[in-house]
Amino acid sequence: MPCTKMIKLTTKISKPMTLEEVFKQYERFLHRLVQKWDNTYEHEELFQVASVGLIKTYKSYDINKGFIFMTYLGRVVNNEILMFNRRQRKYNSNKSMETVIHVDFDGNDLTLSEVITDEINYEEMILDKIDRENLPGKIRILLNSLNEREKDVITCMFFKGLNQGQISKRLGISQSYISRLIQRSLKKMKNNYEQKKSYKSSQ
Repeated sequence: MPCTKMIKLTTKISKPMTLEEVFKQYERFLHRLVQKWDNTYEHEELFQVASVGLIKTYKSYDINKGFIFMTYLGRVVNNEILMFNRRQRKYNSNKSMETVIHVDFDGNDLTLSEVITDEINYEEMILDKIDRENLPGKIRILLNSLNEREKDVITCMFFKGLNQGQISKRLGISQSYISRLIQRSLKKMKNNYEQKKSYKSSQ
C-alpha cells in the first residue's frame, strides 16, 4: 500500500494523500508557476524542475506547522526554479567566457576570458618574480617560450624602450591588440620562468 501523508488542502480540509495523488492535485498549479518563465526556458524542461520541487515539498511537509500545502509548495518550487536559473546563468557565463572572439595574426584563438584576465598587470608580476639583476639576459632566455610576433613585441618594449603606441606604429597593429599581446607574452614568460625554477629546485 502506498505511503500517505496528511495534507492540508485548505484551512478547513485535510486528508491523507500519496505522492501520486498530490501530484495530480497540484499539477495545474505547477504549470502556472512554470508559465512565468516560458520566455526564458522550455516549458517542459522547467516543469521537470517544478516536479522535483513538489517531491521535495511532499517529503518535507509537516501539517503540524500549520501551512496549507499549496502555499508551502509555491515557495519550494519557486526556490527550485530560481536555483535552476542561477545554475544556468553561471553555466552560460562560463561557456561564453571560452567563446573565441578573435583570431590573431598567428592563428591563435583569443577568448573573452583571456581578454578579462589580461587586465592583470603581468608586466609587474613577472618583474617581481625575476631577480632584477641581469634582467635583460634573463628575459632573452624566456623569449624562447614565445612565437615570433610575441618576441617582436617584447623586444621592442624591453630592449628598445618603445611604448605601446610606438610598437603599434612600428608593427602596424592596433594598440589594443599590442596590449593583449604584451599581457599574453608576459604571462607565458612568467609560466616558463616558474617551470624552470621549479625544475632546478627539484634537482
